[in-house]
Amino acid sequence: YKNNYMIPMSLSGDITRNKNNLRQKTFETNYISGVSSINFESIAKERIFQSIDRAKMDSMVELRRIYQEVKNRLNRIPYLFDFQEQGVLDPLVLANKFEHYHEFLTKIKETARVLTANEGQLLKFFGRELLPGYRQHELLLIHQMIHGKVDFTHEELVELFTGYDLAYDQATIDSVFATLSLSFYVGGQRKSYAGGAFLTQEGEIRMITNGLRQALNNPYFVELLKDSLAVAFEKSKAYRTDMPLTRYKKYRRRDTIRLLNWKEQMVDQNIGGYTYKDGQFVVFVTLKKDEDFKGALMAYEDELLDAQTLHYFTKSPRTIHSPEVKILQNPIDWNIYVFAQKSNDEGTDFYYLGEVRPVTETIKQVEKTTKEGKKQSVVQMNLSFTEPIDHRLFQYLSSTED
Repeated sequence: YKNNYMIPMSLSGDITRNKNNLRQKTFETNYISGVSSINFESIAKERIFQSIDRAKMDSMVELRRIYQEVKNRLNRIPYLFDFQEQGVLDPLVLANKFEHYHEFLTKIKETARVLTANEGQLLKFFGRELLPGYRQHELLLIHQMIHGKVDFTHEELVELFTGYDLAYDQATIDSVFATLSLSFYVGGQRKSYAGGAFLTQEGEIRMITNGLRQALNNPYFVELLKDSLAVAFEKSKAYRTDMPLTRYKKYRRRDTIRLLNWKEQMVDQNIGGYTYKDGQFVVFVTLKKDEDFKGALMAYEDELLDAQTLHYFTKSPRTIHSPEVKILQNPIDWNIYVFAQKSNDEGTDFYYLGEVRPVTETIKQVEKTTKEGKKQSVVQMNLSFTEPIDHRLFQYLSSTED
């Protein structure tokens, strides 16, 4: 069963090495259009999902092989956009494995060109945070800076976002700046991006950083940044521009709160199953928890009851009088967003399932046993989706192998 992940690769033609793409191709199941279609038995599918979770799709041997194939086809060194365009390797696979594309080229001895540490940090930040294309606002500003723009007034930002028909408000403008100045990021994340800021602020004016100004004098850096930008713009076509989140797309915890315009990143461990602030309540659910699930002191039985209902437990210890439970009992002026992953093996990102409203009469305080055998109070409830979940994704998330 080790190579089961190759079944959806073969049948769908998706060879991007992106695990999320393969999962989606598997749960959608209609690989062959027209009269003939292949439907896997649910147990076989579960084994394919397990194989996808465990497969190492970014080994140097594989990446070098794919690189060489594309290079031979193009008769030149390929860029990230070439992989994106040809659908042979998702650039995100490289961005998550290497600091930037130049590092990959150096490792496989395909370039003798050099980048400064500062240039590397700018590309690393872009690859890790902006390459997925979740929000076009940052991409437009970087595009303008590459083409000579050195500062932005508030009016210019409004004009730019309006011109591209992007939804925005003051909180979005502040969030875009916090992202590009790195002020959104905290702790180890901010440290890892040190020197990678694109913008800084002087008075009311948002300005290009000295680091970026110097980097733009290196034609090779500009080449690599333009390449990453082209990939990000291409990927951004899959996301809505009229609202911050797109249903059924996958997001990491920090992406979610950044796109909801929170001022500062929270460390994943501090968010855990949910966090809430300023009228936004964000819930993250791992539906299938192994014995050694790190995220909980007790066995939570969070469960999708049907395509419209999530049975959900708060953190513990909590009572009917806890602050977040009071919000959920009367969530006027609150938006509650639910994100879910099937299991911890999927990594750190979650499908955005949509907004929910708590079913008030189901909110009950109960006692559960912790791993240490002690009793703790917790509050359970049903959360009702404002729109039902897509049935194929629902089946994938709720199915288990007996």
